[in-house]
Amino acid sequence: MRALLLCVLSFLALTLSGQKTIEGYVYQSGNRGFVNEVDIAVFDRGNEIASTQTDASGFFSVSVPKAGRYKVVVSKDYFFGLEDDVDVGDEKTFVKYEIKREPGYDFEITLAQARTDENVVVDQIKGALIEVYNNTTKESVLVLDDYQEHEFGVTLEKGNHYTILIRKEGFLAKRMEAFVNVEGCLLCFEGIGDIQRGRATPGVTENLTENNQNGVLLANVELDSLFKGKRLQINNLYYDLGKWDIKPQAEEELQKVITMMKDNPHLSVELGSHTDSRGTSQSNMVLSEKRARSAVSYLRSRGPIPSWRINFKGYGEEELVNGCGDGVDCEEEEHARNRRTELKIVGIEQEVGPRKSLATMKQEEFMDELLAEIQNDGVIKVTEQGTQRIPNPAINDQSVEESEEKTVEKVVEEIVEEIVEEVDDTGMENFRSDAKAQGEALPPDENLSGYTIVIKDQKEALASDDMLWKKHPKLKVQFDGNKFLYSIGSFENQADCKALYDSVKLEYSNAYMYNLSTGMKVD
Repeated sequence: MRALLLCVLSFLALTLSGQKTIEGYVYQSGNRGFVNEVDIAVFDRGNEIASTQTDASGFFSVSVPKAGRYKVVVSKDYFFGLEDDVDVGDEKTFVKYEIKREPGYDFEITLAQARTDENVVVDQIKGALIEVYNNTTKESVLVLDDYQEHEFGVTLEKGNHYTILIRKEGFLAKRMEAFVNVEGCLLCFEGIGDIQRGRATPGVTENLTENNQNGVLLANVELDSLFKGKRLQINNLYYDLGKWDIKPQAEEELQKVITMMKDNPHLSVELGSHTDSRGTSQSNMVLSEKRARSAVSYLRSRGPIPSWRINFKGYGEEELVNGCGDGVDCEEEEHARNRRTELKIVGIEQEVGPRKSLATMKQEEFMDELLAEIQNDGVIKVTEQGTQRIPNPAINDQSVEESEEKTVEKVVEEIVEEIVEEVDDTGMENFRSDAKAQGEALPPDENLSGYTIVIKDQKEALASDDMLWKKHPKLKVQFDGNKFLYSIGSFENQADCKALYDSVKLEYSNAYMYNLSTGMKVD
């Protein structure tokens, strides 16, 4: 009886207090359905007095202390927010809110094993490591480790370039690049396909608004299973007739191989070059081996990729993919199928320890680009606001003030130092040429001062065709009386040199700082 009395008293107190309710629905513009997890906040004279979220059906209900006018604020990530003044008089006030999506796209991916036969049903892939990195803002936007679903989604905002990396033990890592209204692309995907209004590449389904501001993209992403002997063809790696030099058009394809090797550090591969049957079998074998060797040399110089992870082999005409052997009349297209370059997986090591995160990998890739930049004349300025290049006034009349407006994105937070100035290398070019051609030891330039980063030292001079010259066009060389020292960058003081030295060590483990004035290694 006492409990019933207390319940009645509580009900009467609530009624007498005049408490009211605001409830309603939130839905997306364009008849795209109700929206869940929308934040609803109620304010009275600038003070927040109540808040809630919409449920799976877009419904919400929130109580206010009494009748009167309140401000309702509706907000959700990737949507334009709105505010509404609500007059609450009855015990329950009903409202409906239509919210509009900000420019951007929902990218929804389904993971499965790659098909080897269209008639065979493939398994879904669960337990993958899924990462999304925004290259424009240089930040990680999604990490799903050991994700136990075969579907996931990410919102892609306009004006951004994203990298999506999917890794799963027993499968080849899958990297995709998404360009969202940048570099002339409405939506461009590397690793899946291109999307433009009115056209979608197979494997991707688009559902865009009429003015292409918003939309949903559905993609089926297949991961290739890993096993020894698996072959991966390198497309568009062509050579001139009878030549083995790497053509500029092939560099983009070889860069993809470098990326694949970075994404799969536990793999070792063989790069094999094949020819068609025209010409003698002996000449074809020699030519294919030279081509394979040239491609591997390029990869090792750009990676760098340890020698144990990638080897080369020329197959000549030994492994034709069709019947176009000696004496067989075939069309040019049929011969062309045999002229191919392939990667064959020859080793799969056990993955030890945690995987390197995509964010770390992207930072290292960005630093590789920065290291390439310091080969050019001029000044590199590293500040808390980012990194910028100031052209050398002796080469370019552009003023420092004008150049300071050309700020590059933030590099790495640890690299916050003062100006890194590259000294004039006048006269070094002749020394470099002499050393390349003759291997002669010339005396150090007494006018040199400051610091540099030595990436290689050896008793013999580098061959003139060594890939290191191609990778670092401004590579400097000195002879210390015992060894040839090959270095990159020149810095006024040790602190400036140290700012980039740690990043250089990521690529050249034997690199060290060198005092140009004293001719001594810096500990």
